Amino acid sequence: MTRSESRRLRLFLEDFRVLEGLVGLGAGASVISLLASRKSYISLTEARWSGSQKPLPHLVLRVDRVVWASAPNADVPLVNANLAVPPTLADLQLEGGIILRGGLPLAPRQRLGDYLESAGPFVPLHNAVMLRSRHGGKPVGAALGEIALRQSVIEAAWEVPVPVADEPGSAAEPAEQHTD
Repeated sequence: MTRSESRRLRLFLEDFRVLEGLVGLGAGASVISLLASRKSYISLTEARWSGSQKPLPHLVLRVDRVVWASAPNADVPLVNANLAVPPTLADLQLEGGIILRGGLPLAPRQRLGDYLESAGPFVPLHNAVMLRSRHGGKPVGAALGEIALRQSVIEAAWEVPVPVADEPGSAAEPAEQHTD
């Protein structure tokens, strides 16, 4: 019989609320495996809505309301296996206009669409950052870290081109300055 341990998860919901609480995890569990193993509900103890001081002793939450989840104490791995190759940087446009940028674990030469088609209900997004807009590409200041993102909220996704050292706007050449 495996013993479960309580670990804190942070859950960002469709209505922009945030819930934190403890979940029971067995040995070797990851954020992705926990969420993927739930049919409808996830059980939390000592659950607290953001802005609330009073924890709820026990709460169940519909998994299909979770947009992304993370382990704020970094004590639960995002996935069960280490990445064999560096993650592929991608932007993901979510329902409601949110744009996230982060690394997806694509195999060499694997297409983004093929990866998403074969992945489960939640995908790991490494070093995730919320962007202000697709056009500006500037971070809002919301570094999310390692998150499990629900696939059904993704409207569009595209790989972020890695600048080549001699391309305009790359680190090797200063970006053009515009004055009005």
